[in-house]
Amino acid sequence: MTNAQQASRAWFRLLCLIMCALIGHGCIVLSLDEYASAGCPSFDKAMLGSWAEEGSTGVWSIDTPDDAVYHITFHPSAGQSRNAFGFVAKPFTLEGQTFLDMVPVDDGATAADLLPPELNAAYAFETLHRRPMHSLAIVWRTQPDLRIGFLNPKWLQSHLERHPEALPHRILPDGDVLLAGPAGHLGKLLRSIPDLTEAFRVAGLNAEATHYRSLHRVR
Repeated sequence: MTNAQQASRAWFRLLCLIMCALIGHGCIVLSLDEYASAGCPSFDKAMLGSWAEEGSTGVWSIDTPDDAVYHITFHPSAGQSRNAFGFVAKPFTLEGQTFLDMVPVDDGATAADLLPPELNAAYAFETLHRRPMHSLAIVWRTQPDLRIGFLNPKWLQSHLERHPEALPHRILPDGDVLLAGPAGHLGKLLRSIPDLTEAFRVAGLNAEATHYRSLHRVR
C-alpha cells in the first residue's frame, strides 16, 4: 500500500470514528446524490463561529466563503489543526425546516505530496474512482446553542422495509443504508416523514437517545 493510500485510509477511519461519536452507533445514512436540490437554498449567519459539545475536547469551526455554503472543520483538540478534517455543507429548507447536505472534503493534494513525481499521475487516476457521499443533517435551532441531528439509519431501514418502493437504496453488509435515488425521490421521502424527531433520534456519545446534539458556542 502506498503512503498516499495509507494517508487516505487513516483520514477516512478518523472521519468515521468522530462522526459515530457525534451521532451515535448505526452509524450514518449515505446518499449517492445530493439532498440540497430537493429544497430551497437557505443560509443563516448565526451558525458561523466555533462550537463544542459538552464534555468534548473537539471543536467544530463553521465559516463561509460566499454566504451560500458552510465550510465545517472539526478539530479533535481545540486550537490544533493536526488531524482536522472538514465538510462542505449546503443549507436548504424543505417544508419550512432547515437541513444541511454534507460532503466530506478530502484534500487530495496532501496525499499526492507524499508520492514521488512519477506516481502522481497514478494517484490522480485512483482519485477519479472515489465519489463523495452525501449525508443529511437537520438544524433544529441556532440560538442560543446549535442543535443538529442526523437521519437515523435504523429508522430509515425500518421505513424502507415497510415501503421498499419509496426510494432506490441498498442495505450494506454492515447495516448502513446507501440511498441511490435522485433529488426528487429524496425530497418526497423527507416530506413523507410524519415525525422528524423520531426519524432523527440517535444516541450520541455518553448520552441518551434524542433528536438533537447540542453544541455551545466557544467563540
